[in-house]
Amino acid sequence: MDYASGDGPCPQELVQKSYIDAFGVMAIMGRPVLYAREIQHMIVLDNIVNAYRSCHGYRDSEGHENWPEWASQNSTLSRILIDAEEAAQNGS
Repeated sequence: MDYASGDGPCPQELVQKSYIDAFGVMAIMGRPVLYAREIQHMIVLDNIVNAYRSCHGYRDSEGHENWPEWASQNSTLSRILIDAEEAAQNGS
């Protein structure tokens, strides 16, 4: 989550994803396809970053950060953040 908050380096999987988006798999990986595990890592990290930024960018109608309100309106993104936090605490 350090990267999502602007306090850490971009994870290697997201760097690769940006290069692949720009130049293609063959140019970056030296093969025509990505392995399923690589795709899963990129998707998971991208989802975590998007969920974190959505949460921390949310303001209620009064202009305040309101995590419970955001979570009730974004249950899937909220679950992603909860799962990511639990995995980080468990060292997974």
